[in-house]
Amino acid sequence: MKGYAKLPDINGSNDVPLEDWLAIVRRWFNSDGAMLDAAAITPPADAILQVGVLNYEYLNERVFLQGMVKVIDKKSGRVVARAREHSDIRGGTVAVMVRDQGSPMRDLVDASGSSLLSRCLQDLGLASR
Repeated sequence: MKGYAKLPDINGSNDVPLEDWLAIVRRWFNSDGAMLDAAAITPPADAILQVGVLNYEYLNERVFLQGMVKVIDKKSGRVVARAREHSDIRGGTVAVMVRDQGSPMRDLVDASGSSLLSRCLQDLGLASR
């Protein structure tokens, strides 16, 4: 399996209400097993690192982002560790954030997401502090 695994949606379309989408992501994060065939994932490995974004928003010149990480034992398909972190970073006005086709917003979300992933990996003992 290459690329991204897609979580199942509720009605088979891309038009899923926000509360239903959040329920799908929460169900993925809280499940004790992989929601995909762990054995089919290549290349061979002992564990699978799954990364997800619970939600993100821009409100009152602030970017809020929640990231989640799960570690799955490939042999058993069971979750062996999980972590969730959030960020609340000051951005700029909408006019500033959408300049250059949204480059400031993309850069802020990219930096925030990288920081969240690092903190999650540190929480799991997979990266040093």
